[in-house]
Amino acid sequence: MTDLPPDEERRDRPHEAAGWFDLPPGARVWIGGHDTALKKRLHRLLAGFSRPSEGPLHAAFLTPKDEEEAAYFARKLRPRLAPRGRLWILRPRGDGHGPAGEKLTDLLARAGYRPCDSPDLPLPAHACGFTPAP
Repeated sequence: MTDLPPDEERRDRPHEAAGWFDLPPGARVWIGGHDTALKKRLHRLLAGFSRPSEGPLHAAFLTPKDEEEAAYFARKLRPRLAPRGRLWILRPRGDGHGPAGEKLTDLLARAGYRPCDSPDLPLPAHACGFTPAP
């Protein structure tokens, strides 16, 4: 049983999430942050992917409460991201922040990231993608 309406439940399938976030089969992912509702949704969407506690990651998904928390986790995750890995910052739509703003982009640049293409998700969230800077 799910707490999602039927149309949204259909969208919460790992193969669809793989396309949204450009994840290869067998991708290694990490999920964290303080937005528990969005984090729960990500756990459902990414259920088919490995979530190792150690080793390299193809993608890290973060649901931060603010830009400073995003930068904190970004610095911690930087050594674990594969060279072509991505850090995804997800924020609820309507939270007043929207996609990555100048402050978040600047904080993550100082943490060793650069912005990349971000999908327009069929979810109640904005997603902003970042890759490790060379």
